[in-house]
Amino acid sequence: GIHSPWAYAFVRGVLLERGHYYAYAELEHTYPWLTRRLRHHTIQCQRLMLRLANYAQAQNCLIYGSGAKDESSESQHPEWPWLHAGAPQMRLTTISANGQTDVDDATDALTIVRADALANYLLQPCQMLVVEGIHQDKAHLKIWHQIQADERTGCTFDLYSYGIVFFDRKRHKQHYIISFP
Repeated sequence: GIHSPWAYAFVRGVLLERGHYYAYAELEHTYPWLTRRLRHHTIQCQRLMLRLANYAQAQNCLIYGSGAKDESSESQHPEWPWLHAGAPQMRLTTISANGQTDVDDATDALTIVRADALANYLLQPCQMLVVEGIHQDKAHLKIWHQIQADERTGCTFDLYSYGIVFFDRKRHKQHYIISFP
């Protein structure tokens, strides 16, 4: 039911890509502890992060939420090796509790908002926003619907455990529900 060629290509080529990416085997061999459930992240979610980073090719990755104390610590950010493999030039920046960041231009950033930080997150336009735990409970779902309704958002993709937001208003505003494995 997706009529937009751009959205269809994004869903088929990034979100639901079944092919083997260049870094899967190496990362699974290098970080075998990531293949187990770690911090509620499955290997499919790690692979999704790689594909999203590869698609965005952003200069910065902003992470709001749990583990936002240590810079690029793999134990605090188990998806970091996967994000870095998708965009090697990307710099990881964690956001403090008060929401301050040293990134000059957040519009060229891949932003990840963890479920525990969603209640305090103030929506800021960026290249791509990934929101974790949007269906975790009614409060998170309400915040997700507010993000979708915001006039600054464009296309959104509901993957049940993740929500992805694009702020490109040149495209028709549309909300897609995707069955993510």
